[in-house]
Amino acid sequence: WNSFDDVLADFSSKYRVRAKAACKKGEHLKLVDLDEKSIQQHNETIMQLFKNVEAGADFHMVSIHPRYFLDLKVALEERFVIKGYFDGEKLIGFYSYIKGMDQNYASFVGLNYDYNQDCALYQNILYCLLNDSIKDGAKSIDLARTAMEIKSTMGAEPEQYQLLAK
Repeated sequence: WNSFDDVLADFSSKYRVRAKAACKKGEHLKLVDLDEKSIQQHNETIMQLFKNVEAGADFHMVSIHPRYFLDLKVALEERFVIKGYFDGEKLIGFYSYIKGMDQNYASFVGLNYDYNQDCALYQNILYCLLNDSIKDGAKSIDLARTAMEIKSTMGAEPEQYQLLAK
């Protein structure tokens, strides 16, 4: 794929219609690449949005430090990407990933679930991760182990691994 339009063209009609509807629901949102200053400015909200998602998970291996996102951005610079979804001036969601050589690694996401259904926020996060990976020239994306059903609607296939350490 060379663009997200190529992805849509490859989807079956059912999933293409679903993807276009999700994108339309979120088209009023502003997606912003967060730099160090923006992460610092919105850190409290970022952590709360992450905790919203974390609270719904069945398993927690570790808790992240409140400076996790800022410290990762400082350490990895342009290799760590964090993007925020804004409804007006309000940060309502974010996603993050690490750029690899041929593969991108989805990191943490955060959502205000009050917006999830009306804006198809999580679904848009997945499509934007895919679009970003295409633009980055990645050959694949590791989307992690959760929410397998919705990820399969965009063509994701599960892979078994014991442990991933980077």
